[in-house]
Amino acid sequence: MNFDVDTPFPIIEDLSMTVAHAYGMIQPGASDTAAGRSTFFLESRVLRGTVHYPMGDGRSIPEFVRLQVAMQTSD
Repeated sequence: MNFDVDTPFPIIEDLSMTVAHAYGMIQPGASDTAAGRSTFFLESRVLRGTVHYPMGDGRSIPEFVRLQVAMQTSD
């Protein structure tokens, strides 16, 4: 689906959980990822930041922007 928004960074969907397993993102003992959501900030194959939240809560775009600005500032 295209909402006419240009995103200058990759956004992926990982239904097979290949990426999640490769980066060790699955919680121990979890049979699937339905219990929660996570957003990961990766740069050059390095995990720079994570935000975890329950499925029932919405994503906080202002928090993602704050974290991105904080990482850029500390760099």
